[in-house]
Amino acid sequence: MTDQPELLPCPFCDELPKWGFDADPEIRLHYVNCSNLDCPVGPDVCAENEANAIAAWNARPAPVAEVKPLAVDILEMKLSGGRLEHWVRIKCGNRTYDVRNYPGEYRNRALYERDGLRHVLLGEPKPDLMSDEYADHLAHSPQEPTVEQAAGWQPIETAPKGGLIDIWLSDGVRWCDCYHDRITDTWRTSRPSGRLLSIQSKFVTHWMHRPEPPAGGSDHENK
Repeated sequence: MTDQPELLPCPFCDELPKWGFDADPEIRLHYVNCSNLDCPVGPDVCAENEANAIAAWNARPAPVAEVKPLAVDILEMKLSGGRLEHWVRIKCGNRTYDVRNYPGEYRNRALYERDGLRHVLLGEPKPDLMSDEYADHLAHSPQEPTVEQAAGWQPIETAPKGGLIDIWLSDGVRWCDCYHDRITDTWRTSRPSGRLLSIQSKFVTHWMHRPEPPAGGSDHENK
């Protein structure tokens, strides 16, 4: 055994280790261990010969590769004819991946997807889909009914919460035979196919009573 092998300090407490040889006939192993009683780990290694014991002790894990920063952003791309698109892009180091693109008028949807990816990948707060920031632009530019359409229309705030009525949406569409769901604060209706449609109350601007059925006809409500 050499007088003083070249040993690295303990990786957990930075103290020099103790080394030696256990001459017990049933063991006969060379060892290196940390003898610092305050060491949080107290590591030790042993081998059949001194060189292997020293090599095992001096071995250190390879340094962890540098973690490249991850970013999620929106890239605005101008196309021919003055069109604009919003691309949701993930970037890691010098690599990029385009997740999805949205037409210029739907930047709000690109924002929601960007913030959703930031929540999953970067731990940022989860975006609230009901936030005005993510609402379609039509909700911020309501279209009022025309004079002809306005006959009988009343502000949605005065609408009854029971029974069936017709409603006017902020994007200029009329829904017939609608009822209000108090739990979700949405207006609902159904199509002949049986498909149920619903819309948030904030997208509804006016209401009116259902028109009277034609003479000789009957009015049946779908229950």
